Amino acid sequence: MLNITGFVWWLGLPDVYITPAVQTLRPGDHLKMRCIEVDGQPVLFRWSKVNGTLSSAVHTDSSGFFEIASVTAHDAGRYQCHATNQAGYSDAFAEIILAGRCYTCMSQTTYFDISRCTACAIG
Repeated sequence: MLNITGFVWWLGLPDVYITPAVQTLRPGDHLKMRCIEVDGQPVLFRWSKVNGTLSSAVHTDSSGFFEIASVTAHDAGRYQCHATNQAGYSDAFAEIILAGRCYTCMSQTTYFDISRCTACAIG
């Protein structure tokens, strides 16, 4: 009698998340985040900036790694990790908030989210 034992790997849609999903940084800070597939399935990751373009300072790879050595005001915003395998694709999102100092006309200093500042000098 021939006895064959084995297993079948069912390939489903990727199930991904980003860690950390929200980061508040100051200009010049170093940023690292990673897109992770929950089930350990083989996937290809691609990063993009929602309603924008990735700056030349962004370093990514197909394993889900994302890094910016020195964050600038341009880097603030929402980012998308697009994970693809043979079954399809899935997306996860992260937010980079740039905090800093805004000088008002009356020399008062307040801390706030730089990405939402319109008429202030970043210092």
